[in-house]
Amino acid sequence: MTNEYYDNLIRISNEWSDRKQERETKKQEIIKKYGWDSKELKAIYDEIESEPYPFTPGESKAVRAYLNSNYYGLNEIEMNDFLWDRDVHDFITSLKNAEIDTFVYTNTSSAVMDNILGFIDEGCKMLEPTILTRKDEWEQKEVKGIRFKIG
Repeated sequence: MTNEYYDNLIRISNEWSDRKQERETKKQEIIKKYGWDSKELKAIYDEIESEPYPFTPGESKAVRAYLNSNYYGLNEIEMNDFLWDRDVHDFITSLKNAEIDTFVYTNTSSAVMDNILGFIDEGCKMLEPTILTRKDEWEQKEVKGIRFKIG
């Protein structure tokens, strides 16, 4: 499964990570050359803080669900992680932005109902129970879930 929207978010995230790594390397060089109390070190910390991670936790979980779904050879998004209440809106908005019509929720934590109700509050419709077959290079595994239509 390919999705241009998520592929672009992954590119943005990778570029951000590259810049973060460059700053970390620069920070270590500054510490060696100028020490911990230097104005140069303060400047690099200011630079690091000026570019926070570009996505919310809900968006990040949607990207991770996309990546995991591809890894497992699925042809639709599987969400197997728990979302905090504050992250549900961004997760669903991200799926909408990616023009995803359905997803399967397979999380088995004790707070499943919180997420299900959160999805419904965001306009999703619970469709039917389903079984997904995950495939990776070692095994094939069936997982139970609930399919949601994104409203």
